[in-house]
Amino acid sequence: MGVDRVIERAQTLVDVLTAAAHPDPDYGADLLVMLRDGAMVAGYLGSPKAAADNLRRAVQSFARDLLPDI
Repeated sequence: MGVDRVIERAQTLVDVLTAAAHPDPDYGADLLVMLRDGAMVAGYLGSPKAAADNLRRAVQSFARDLLPDI
């Protein structure tokens, strides 16, 4: 994936978090990208299923903190 595509995806996350009234959308987007990158490495080095499950739980926790009604 090219650098432009990575930047576009990060900006999309910033836009979504801004629309959701996240208090710091840039930080939130960086955190989500970091979680995804970590899951990719964990999947390569260990169990892809465990990495996917852990990423899902981490993103759900992030979303619950932001939107407690979900």
